Amino acid sequence: GLWTAELRTTTDALPCDDAFGFLLRVRDRLPVLVAGPPEAVKFLRAALAPGSGDQTVAVAAPDELGSTDLAGYEALFLADALPLSGQAILAIESYVKAGGILALFAGDGAAPSAYGDLPFLPAPVRGVTEIPVRDAARHIGRVSREDTIFRQFRFPRGVVPMLALKRALLFGPPAPGGTVVLTAGSDQPFLLVRPLGRGLVFQFAVSAGRDWSTLPLTAFFVPVVHQIVRHGAGATRQPPAAPLHTE
Repeated sequence: GLWTAELRTTTDALPCDDAFGFLLRVRDRLPVLVAGPPEAVKFLRAALAPGSGDQTVAVAAPDELGSTDLAGYEALFLADALPLSGQAILAIESYVKAGGILALFAGDGAAPSAYGDLPFLPAPVRGVTEIPVRDAARHIGRVSREDTIFRQFRFPRGVVPMLALKRALLFGPPAPGGTVVLTAGSDQPFLLVRPLGRGLVFQFAVSAGRDWSTLPLTAFFVPVVHQIVRHGAGATRQPPAAPLHTE
């Protein structure tokens, strides 16, 4: 709810600045919805609410998305959630166009062709590639330092984020407006983004679990997930002020 609070200092010669009032909006849950099988979303839920109980992040089964009111969430994360029903796809598309954030992780639950049912993805999925052990170790690189999403995203000096790939999605040329923002190594697109209406669609080349890569075990996982939420287009963002009613 909305709470009022006040800071007071000791009385001095200028009483007009002895008290400072402000408002606090408190949420019981992070305004994020995660959809996917329990094993696929396990690390994602922990990353979204580190140190908190599972109840702090809302979770839905993929087949519930068509009947779920998405407007109450800042971001929607799908982890191994394909294939989706036509009703769910339309609901997600409307949600993003209205200013929501969609982040899609890969998974083994559907064939690569299932991605073709989502016409708003940053790039078409052409298949899945298995990564030999000798080529597994990859550094995470930024395609452009001027990218608005990760412009203020910094690692400690001298730290290069690394992960090991087991398999990854293969992408075709980006769709109109779609771009690659992060790579795994020099040539593997790792995170893509595409604007849709007032919102954004993010697409990862790997799953949110350990079956495709070591991403959820790296120190990079929590920051990148929170950066996506932080960059939300504001589907449900509260205004910075609230009216005060006096009797």
